[in-house]
Amino acid sequence: MTKLILSNNLTTRTAALALLLLASAAAHAQSMTMWNSAGLPPLEYDHPYKGKLNVVTVGAAVMRRACPRTSLPITLACSFAEKDECLIIMLEDHLIVKSGWTPEIVYRHERGHCLFWPGDHKGSRMADNDHKKMMQAKEEMNNAPSRGARIVP
Repeated sequence: MTKLILSNNLTTRTAALALLLLASAAAHAQSMTMWNSAGLPPLEYDHPYKGKLNVVTVGAAVMRRACPRTSLPITLACSFAEKDECLIIMLEDHLIVKSGWTPEIVYRHERGHCLFWPGDHKGSRMADNDHKKMMQAKEEMNNAPSRGARIVP
C-alpha cells in the first residue's frame, strides 16, 4: 500500500512538473516581443538599402508557405537578397502589431539581411526609440516599388 501511494505521489509530481515546464515554455514563446528580444541588426546593417528593393505584404496563410518557420508562432517576415536586389516578404501590419512588434522594426531587421547581415543574427540589438530611424524606415518601406502588393493564396 505504501509503495502504491509513493508511486502515485511520484507520478503526480512528475506530471505537475511537466505541466509547469510546458506552460513556462508556451508563455515564453508567446511573450517574445520587440521589447524583450534583440530584433535589430548591428548598426553597420541598419541603414537605407541602395539597390532595387521590393516589399510584399502577405497574409498568414501565404506567409506559412513563402517563408521559413521561426521560433515565433507565425513568421513575421523573410528576405531574399541578391547582389543589388532584395525581396522582403512581410506579414500584414496588423498581424505584426498583434505579435508585439512594429512593421518598422521588422522591416529594419529584414533590410539588415538585404545588406547581408548573416542569419545567425550575430550582434543583434534591442529595439530602439530612435524616431528618426523609425521614420526613415517607414518612408523607405512605403516607397518600395511593390509595397502593398499582395500575393493571393
